[in-house]
Amino acid sequence: MPTDFPSLLIPILATLVGAVVAGYASFLAGRGMRSHDWKLSLIREKLLDYRQLYARFLAEGDRLMLLSADGTKRSVEELGPLFSSFSELSLVATDAVSKSAARMCECVLNSVSQKPDGEGEYFAAKGDFLRAAREEIASMEASAQKHGFWNRR
Repeated sequence: MPTDFPSLLIPILATLVGAVVAGYASFLAGRGMRSHDWKLSLIREKLLDYRQLYARFLAEGDRLMLLSADGTKRSVEELGPLFSSFSELSLVATDAVSKSAARMCECVLNSVSQKPDGEGEYFAAKGDFLRAAREEIASMEASAQKHGFWNRR
């Protein structure tokens, strides 16, 4: 059964058009998934950075408070890592977190310079800092969930 060229051309063109449409749809779906994964990765990385920064600040404050408990006079240079963490924290944290961190720094400074009331004030300031930091991280997670980028497990 001989067929002519126009009757062969229609199925070939239909196949090619179908392949192009399917390829484009696949490209769009893949691009959307990659974009979503990239945004999720950025959010996770940001949250991890905040947690590490806050933990480093807390650890340095606790270390200095423990050192000041032995009663020996401490050098102001020992405060460098704490204030370095505080500076970094001040750039990225909310006002509530920054203010509570500043209060912690003040307590550590008082304790290191052997002024009274350092320890009790420090733990109250630390509690305020922890509460504010947890609220900030929870707020970032809630915002990510609202936009469909985060599923807490």
